[in-house]
Amino acid sequence: PTSTLRRARFRAGRPRAWTHRVATPLDGELQVTLELPPATPYRLSLRDGAGRVVARGLWSSATRQSASFTVCGHRRVTVRVERNGPPARFVLRIRRP
Repeated sequence: PTSTLRRARFRAGRPRAWTHRVATPLDGELQVTLELPPATPYRLSLRDGAGRVVARGLWSSATRQSASFTVCGHRRVTVRVERNGPPARFVLRIRRP
């Protein structure tokens, strides 16, 4: 598995969704963890090449959401973070096969 760390942030007056495409040339388990400040109402989702939601983030702590997806035949997955509150910084940990 390959691990990647992405740091990003939302800015005031900018779009409320942030996306990042992840190439998945091999089959296996894709795991994404979203780390954010406390009390930040963001949502994590994974989407296939057609834009369908294949996994949603589940809260594992007050500052962390995780989502996983078994990649089988998909060559890319889009990670989407949506904000429903004030802008803030966040970190994505992506582990792909």
